[in-house]
Amino acid sequence: MSAMSLSTAEEDRIVDLLRDKKSSTTIVLVGKPGSGKTRLAKKLSGRANFDFVLWVCLNRKYDLPALCKIISHQLFLHSTAKELELDDNVDIEEVQEEENLEKLEEKISKALEGKSFILLLDDEGNKMKAGEIKGLLPRTLQDSHKVLITSVNNDDGHKQSQSKEVIEVHPLSEEEALSLLKQRAGSEAFEVPGMEPLVKTFVARIQRLPAAIVIMAKALAFFCKLNSGVQTLERALKEAFDGENRNVIQLLCSAHEMLPSSILVDCAWRGGHYFRDCGSVHYNELIAYWILEGYLGSIDCVEKAYEKGHRILMELIDCGLLKKVEADCVILERSVEADYILTERAKLNLDSCNRWGFDGIASLGLADLFEDGKRGGFGRITQADGIIRTPCKGEKEKKLSTLLLDGNHLCQKFLNKFNEPNHKLRVLAIFNPTFESPPLAFSFMEELNMLVLRGCDFLVKTDYIREFAKLTVLEISGACSLIKLPDDIFKKMNQLQSLNLSSLQIQSLPTSFYDLTELQRLLITDCPNLVKLKMLKKCDKLVVFNLSGSTSLKEFPYKNLRAMKKLRMLDLSNTKITILPIFGEIQQLTHILLRDCCAERLPSIVKLTCLQVLDLSGAKEFVEIQDPSLKANTNLEILDLSGTNVVQIPSNIEDSLSAESKEKFFEHLGKLQILNISKTTIKTLPSLSNLSELRQLLLSCCSSLVTLPDLNNLVKLEVLDLSGCSDLKKIEPESFDRMTCLQRLILSETEIKSLPDLSKLCKLRLLLLNKCTKLKEFPQLESLTKLEELNLCSVPCLGESADFLKNMVQLQILDLSETHIKLLPSMSKLNNLTKLFLRGCKHLVAVEDLDALTKLGVLDLSGTALTHLPSLSNLTNLRHLLLRDCPNLEKFSCPEMLDLSGPVIKELPYDISTLTHLEQLELPNMMNIEGADREMINCLEEEVNLNQWHISSLPEMLTDSQRPFISMSSSKFFQLLEENDSLWDKSFKRFRFSVQPVDQQNKKGGVPCYRDEFDFRHIYFQARCFSYFKEEKRTLEICGFHHLPTGIERVLSHAECLYLLDNAFIKDLHDLDAKNIDLIKGCWIERCQNMESVFHANEVDGVTELGREIEILWLSNVLKLTTIYSGNVQHTGFQNLKCMYLDCCPEIKSVSSLAQLPKNLEVLQIKFCDKLKALFDGSAQCTLQKLHTLHLLELPNLESIGCMMPSLQNRPIIKGCPKLQRHEVEKHCGDRWQGILLED
Repeated sequence: MSAMSLSTAEEDRIVDLLRDKKSSTTIVLVGKPGSGKTRLAKKLSGRANFDFVLWVCLNRKYDLPALCKIISHQLFLHSTAKELELDDNVDIEEVQEEENLEKLEEKISKALEGKSFILLLDDEGNKMKAGEIKGLLPRTLQDSHKVLITSVNNDDGHKQSQSKEVIEVHPLSEEEALSLLKQRAGSEAFEVPGMEPLVKTFVARIQRLPAAIVIMAKALAFFCKLNSGVQTLERALKEAFDGENRNVIQLLCSAHEMLPSSILVDCAWRGGHYFRDCGSVHYNELIAYWILEGYLGSIDCVEKAYEKGHRILMELIDCGLLKKVEADCVILERSVEADYILTERAKLNLDSCNRWGFDGIASLGLADLFEDGKRGGFGRITQADGIIRTPCKGEKEKKLSTLLLDGNHLCQKFLNKFNEPNHKLRVLAIFNPTFESPPLAFSFMEELNMLVLRGCDFLVKTDYIREFAKLTVLEISGACSLIKLPDDIFKKMNQLQSLNLSSLQIQSLPTSFYDLTELQRLLITDCPNLVKLKMLKKCDKLVVFNLSGSTSLKEFPYKNLRAMKKLRMLDLSNTKITILPIFGEIQQLTHILLRDCCAERLPSIVKLTCLQVLDLSGAKEFVEIQDPSLKANTNLEILDLSGTNVVQIPSNIEDSLSAESKEKFFEHLGKLQILNISKTTIKTLPSLSNLSELRQLLLSCCSSLVTLPDLNNLVKLEVLDLSGCSDLKKIEPESFDRMTCLQRLILSETEIKSLPDLSKLCKLRLLLLNKCTKLKEFPQLESLTKLEELNLCSVPCLGESADFLKNMVQLQILDLSETHIKLLPSMSKLNNLTKLFLRGCKHLVAVEDLDALTKLGVLDLSGTALTHLPSLSNLTNLRHLLLRDCPNLEKFSCPEMLDLSGPVIKELPYDISTLTHLEQLELPNMMNIEGADREMINCLEEEVNLNQWHISSLPEMLTDSQRPFISMSSSKFFQLLEENDSLWDKSFKRFRFSVQPVDQQNKKGGVPCYRDEFDFRHIYFQARCFSYFKEEKRTLEICGFHHLPTGIERVLSHAECLYLLDNAFIKDLHDLDAKNIDLIKGCWIERCQNMESVFHANEVDGVTELGREIEILWLSNVLKLTTIYSGNVQHTGFQNLKCMYLDCCPEIKSVSSLAQLPKNLEVLQIKFCDKLKALFDGSAQCTLQKLHTLHLLELPNLESIGCMMPSLQNRPIIKGCPKLQRHEVEKHCGDRWQGILLED
C-alpha cells in the first residue's frame, strides 16, 4: 500500500535532509492513525540509500536488552527459525547465549562500524519517547545516525526543538485514494453503473486514510464475490451517509466475516495483552498461540490448523490489522478505526464470543496471564512435517523447548527421543492422543511449564504429570474415560496459574488442588459427574472462574466472593447450583453467565459497577433479581432473562416498590444494547425511554405480555421481536416514528389488530407477520423497498392482490402461503428472490414471469389453483420444487412419465428434467374426484391421511447425489402400481427408496436431511461388507414410524437391503411378517427404541425361518435389545448369517445360544454392550469354523466366549474387556490369541 500524501518536492527535500551527513535534523512525521506514516517513513528511508534502516516500534517499553535484541534481528545477527531448522550444527543454547548483553552490544557495534544507518522510531509517544529510546542505545551508536520519527502526537515539544522538523502527513488526495482503492479491490467493484460516484462519496467520508481505504477495499472485494453482493454493497454505501458513523462501520465489518470471531475479539481486546503489548511477535508464535487458545476450532491435524492460521494471518495483514515488521514478525496495528470495527462487528453479530468476552473465549488465557517481560513466549518455533516445534535436529533435539503435535505423529519412535533425562522441553501440547496413560517419556520432562492434552478420549491415568513442579499452565480436556485424578497430582505445582479440566468424568477434585495459590484461570467445564467442589481458600487471584456444564454440581463452594477481588468472569451455566454467592464489591467483574442454571434468585449486584453482561437465559427456576433497580450498573450492555420464570420486572418478591420506582427500573442503563426477556410470563415492562443505545429488544413467546411501554425513544433499535406474544393486541400508533435504524420487525403469531405506520422504517430488512390472524387492516408496505424477507403467511386481510411487491426489488424470501391472494404482480422485478412460498393460495391461478426468478432455490406452489407453468429451465439454482395438491396443473396426467428406479426423471413437463440441482420434487396428485360430494371427500381425505406416507427415490450412485429425486404420497405410488403392473419387472429392477411419515416429510429438512444420513450409511455398509453385498440392487429405508406403514408390504417384499431407523412399532422382525422379508440379505437396524429381539418364533405362529436369507445384520443404538433370538421353538433362519455387527446395545447379555449358533458366521464385531457376559451361551463346546474376524471393544462385563474359532485369519482385537481372562481367549482363539491387548 503506497501513501502519496506528500508532494514529490517535499519528499525530495526530506530525502536530502536525511542524506546530509552534516545535518543533525530529526524528521518527525505526524498524522492520524492509519494515515500511512510508517510506510512513508520506510519509503523515504529507502530512497536515502542507508546501509541499514533500524525500525523500532514504540508500542511497548524497552530496556537495553530488549532494544539490542530487536536491533540484532534486523542486522541478521540472530539466526531465523528457517535457518536453525536447516542447520543441524547449531546449538540452541548457544543461540540463547547470543543474548548476553555485552556480547550483543559488541556484535551490533561491529556490524554498524563504518556503515550509514537511520533509526526509525515508529509510533513515538505511545509507550516511549524518542529521548528515552535514544538514551538506551550503545554509546558507540548514540551520535552516528539519523533519526526519523512517526507519531500521532502533534505536540509543541517537537515543534519547539530546533533540531527537529515536524512534517504533517495529510490524508490522500481523492485521486490517490481512488487509485489505492481500485488497486486493492480489483476492477469488478467499479464495473457496476453508478458505483464509482458512491465509492467516491464513501472515500471522502472515511477521510481518505490509507488504512481505512484498505479495509474498505476488502469489503468491496468481499461483496463482489456474493450473488447479490453488488446490490447489497450499493445499498450499504447509500446508507452510509445519514450523519452517523456507525453505518460506515457496519459496512467495513463485512470485510472480516470470513475470519473467526474469537481471533477478532482477541485482537480487539483493550486490556493488557502480551502479544500486543510486548511489541512484535513471530508469526509462527502467533499461530501457535491461536491453536493453543482454541481460536482455530478443534484440532485433528496440527498441519491443517497451522495452514488455517497462516491464511488468517495473511488476511489480517492484508486488512491492515497486523503490520509486518522485522524478520517474520508482526505487530497489532495501532488503529482506532480497526479496533472500533472489530468490537462493533462482535456487537452486531451478537455471537457467543461477545457474551463470553475476551476472558471466556480462550482455553488457556496466555495473552494476559503473565505481566509484560515475565515470560519468553514459545521461543523460536517452526512448522514442519505436521509438527510445530523448536527448530533443531539430530543430537540437538535435547534442546527442544516447544512442541505441538497431534496423536497421529506421536509414535513410539518419536517418544524414544525423550526417554532420557536433561531435556529442556518447556511447552508441550498434544491433540487427540490415543494413549491411556502418559508415556514414559513424560518422566524426563522436568522443565515443562506448559502442558496441554486436548481431546484425549482414551486417557484413564495421569502418571508422571504430578512430577511437573514448574507447570504454570495445564490443560487436560476431552478425557471422557478419566474418572479420577490422584490426590497429590497438584502437590508440586505451586506455580500453576491456568488450569483447564474440561469434559472429564471426575466426581470431585483432588485434595492437592485446594492448596494452589497462584491460580488466575480455572475452567472445570462439561464435567457431568462433578458433584462436589470445596472452597478455594487460597485462590484469591482468580480472574476467570468457569464451571459451566457441570450438570451434577448442586452447591457453589462460596457463600460470598469478597476474597476474589480480581474476578472478571463467573460462569455457572448449565449447573444444578440453586443458591448463588453474594457478589459483594468486586470492581473488576464484567461477566456473569448463568445460562440454564437452577438458581432461583440473583443476589445484589448493586456494587458491580463494571458489569457488562448478565446472562440468565434458560434458567427456568429463576424468579427474582434482588435489587429494586439497576442504577449502579451503568456499564451493562447485555441483559438476558429469556426462558426464566420471571413474571414481572422488577422481580423483587417483596413487591414493596412504588409504582414510580418500578417504572424506573431500567432508567440508568444508558449503555444497554441487548435486552432479551423472551419466553417469560411477564405482563408489562418498565419504561424503556432511557435506553437510547438499545439495539435489540427481544420479547418472543411472552404469551402473557399485554401491553408495551413507549418505544418512541429507542432510536437505535435494530431488532424488535414480539413473535408469539399471543395476548398482545396493540402497539401504540407512534411507536415506530423514530425507529429509522430498525432492520428486523417480527410480529408473528400475535393478536395485534392494527399496526403503527411503517413508512418511517426505511432500513427494514425483515418483516414477519405470519399467523397474525386478528389483523383487521393490512398495513401500507409500499415504502419498504429495502425488504429482503417478507412473511405474510395466513394473514387474512391481505386481500386479493399484492401490488406493494412491485418495488421490493431486494426481496429474497417471500411467503404468502394460506392467503386469499388471487393476483400477483409480475415477478420480473423480484429477480433476487431465492425462496417463494405460495402454499395453500387456493385462488391463485397464475404467477406471471416466474421464469425470471433465476436465483430461486425453493418454490412451493402446493395447494394452489395454477393451471400451467412457464418453462423452468432458467431456474438453474432450484433445489426444492413442491407441486403437491395442484390438481389443475396441466401436463401431469400420464403416470408413465415417471421412472422411480433411479435418480433420473424422464419426460417431466415444464423442463423440470433439466433442473440438475434439484434435491426435492413433489408432484401433483392427479386423482380425479369429479361429481363427488365435497364433504364426503373431505372426510375420506382425513381418514386416508392417518395412514399416508411418502416415498422418495434417491440416487443410486454417490456421483448422482445432486440429481433430482422424486417424492410422492403413498396413494399416488399405489395408483402408479395399479396402472402399471410391469413396473417391478421393468422400471424397478434397481431402486433406492426412502419411506417416511407425512409429518416428517413436512418438517424443515424433510427428505434431504434423511437423504444425507442414508447416503452415509449406505456407503459405510457397503464398504464394510463389500464382498457380501456387491450384488445388492434393491434398497429400502423405513424411518420414523410409530405404526407399520399401511401397504408398505408391497414395497418391502421386493427389497434386498433394508434399513430400519427410529421406528417405534418394531419389537422384532416378526412385526414385518416373514413373507415380506423373504428376499432381505442385508439388514441395518438403528435407534428402534422398542425392539427387544431380532428373530422370534413360538409354537403358536410356527414362524421358524424368519429372515432365512439375511447374510449381514447390523444393530446400532437399540437400547432395549436383550437377545438376538427369542422364542420357544428352534429357529432356523439364522443359518445364512455371515456378518454381525452390534454397537451400543447395553441390555444384551449374549449373542445366541449354542442351539441357535450361526454356523456360517465369518465376521463378528461387538462394542459398547455393557451387559454382555457371554458371546454364546451353553455348556457344550461348539465351533464357528468359518469365523475369520473378531472385534470385541469396551465390553466391561464380558467373561466368556463359549465357542471355538479355529479359522481366525487376523489377530483378534479385544480391548476394554477387563473381565475376560487371557486363558479364556487362548482356549477359544487358537494360536491367534498371542499379542492380543487385554485391559487389566
